[in-house]
Amino acid sequence: MNAKELEIAMWEAAKNRNAKAFLEIVDKDAVMVCGGFRCSGADYAEIGF
Repeated sequence: MNAKELEIAMWEAAKNRNAKAFLEIVDKDAVMVCGGFRCSGADYAEIGF
């Protein structure tokens, strides 16, 4: 997958509240910014999933 395809797949997983699919794309230790706060990819996958 290229970067654009990965980005689309990540947002589709988030939109569908599919934490497993999200974490197949995003590393659990990735640094994410959510609502102005920093969290890990694993933390982000738990938000709203």
